[in-house]
Amino acid sequence: MAIIVNNSFGQEAPKMKRLVIAAICAGLILGLCEARYVANLNLAGNENSLYCLAFSRIGATLLESRLDAWATIKKKNSTQEMKERLMDIGRALEIPIDPQTVSTSSTGDITVVRTSVTKNNGRYYLTAQASKGYTLLLVSVTFAGGKDATNNITECQKRIKKILPAQTASQYTGVLAGEVPSSKREPLINRMFEVFEAQMIEVYKTSNAVSATGYTPFISSHLGYGKKQYNLQAAVHYNPTENKTYIYLGTPLLLGEY
Repeated sequence: MAIIVNNSFGQEAPKMKRLVIAAICAGLILGLCEARYVANLNLAGNENSLYCLAFSRIGATLLESRLDAWATIKKKNSTQEMKERLMDIGRALEIPIDPQTVSTSSTGDITVVRTSVTKNNGRYYLTAQASKGYTLLLVSVTFAGGKDATNNITECQKRIKKILPAQTASQYTGVLAGEVPSSKREPLINRMFEVFEAQMIEVYKTSNAVSATGYTPFISSHLGYGKKQYNLQAAVHYNPTENKTYIYLGTPLLLGEY
């Protein structure tokens, strides 16, 4: 499958390309459930409290919350139909889309229609791609900030799923000042996983980063590989140029860059 991108999306376009390839192959479906970790608190509809709690537990500042959604339609839409679909998504998300900002590009039998919108502290990227008898719709939404941003992500997810048979993935990014030593990165992830009572499945390490996948019973769906099941992933990455340690937490997996 080919995904056509251009510079109009800045750095988001290559990230989205990798997201689509990984997500469609995996067939991921995200579902969030209540967690027993927060005693006597009914978390139905308040799952984002867990993400905020996970970051606050390690003293990290939550910088950004991101939602990626994708849906495949078994029909090759015309350019006009793709524009109308993006306008429908915009109305569902209550974001104003100026038709003049919607761009179209074609290569061979692939046609791509895209636009982006900034509203308040949110940035929205909408793309439709028609090729070989199907249409792929992509939505990426990023909000800056903490709890309000995570709540906005949940609301966007609900709105998108009302009009599209979409699969979704969410990613939350936080930061700690200075360097977290390599010996303390995995324990840091363990502390975050404890919020979800998650079992650590696999750990990956490099000189500047540690990433771990896990499984928690409080996220209803999962990605399976052999006998292993995953529905949560965290990463700790030290940036020596900025002298900051970035923390990432995603469900069902981290599909963007980290």
